[in-house]
This record gives sequence, C-alpha cells and structure tokens, in this order.
Amino acid sequence: MFKDIQDALDELKAITRFSESDFLSNRTLRFSARFSVIQIVEAASDLGIAILEKDFSETAESYREVFTKLALKGVIKSETAEELEKMSSLRNMIIHRYWGVDDRKIYQRGRRICV
Repeated sequence: MFKDIQDALDELKAITRFSESDFLSNRTLRFSARFSVIQIVEAASDLGIAILEKDFSETAESYREVFTKLALKGVIKSETAEELEKMSSLRNMIIHRYWGVDDRKIYQRGRRICV
C-alpha cells in the first residue's frame, strides 16, 4: 500500500510540473491525474482502516471518516487528514461524476500536496 501511495504521489508530482493550461488541454495528463487521486485515497484509506481496526478496534463508514478518525487518534496530523479528506471528495467526484469532473481542482489539489 505504501508503494501504491508513493507511486501515485510521484505521478501526480510529475503531472503538476506541467502548466495548468497544458494539463487542462492534455487528456492523458488529466486522466492520469484522476487515477492518481483515486490510488492515493483508496490506498491511504485501506491502510487507515487496517490501523483503526487493529490498533483501536474501530471502523469507518467513509474515506473521509477514516482520515478524521486517524487524526483524532493522533496517527496523522489534522492538516494531513484535511488534505486527504479534500482528496476523498475529489475521488468521489471522479468516481461518481458528481457535477462533472473539475480537472482544474484536481490539478490545484495535486500541486498543493506535491510541493
């Protein structure tokens, strides 16, 4: 799971080296960024679920809740939880196509987490 997260972060970092306009005009970059967001959230959530169950005998009902609980337990920083919660919202937007996919938001969030 760690490798999946690191690989997806590396990919997102490489993608966000492009300008926003280049990113938005390149379907391959957009789709790769979308997949990277999905990978990061799902792998981090799987890891978080395992920690919550094993160390705290707790479960979570959503991706966002996993990260919230990890922060409350002191496993991750609250700032990290907030970023992962925002990425979870992007993941849900991508998967469920809520209001369409806003690739600009994906690019901007990717730039923030990959700095």
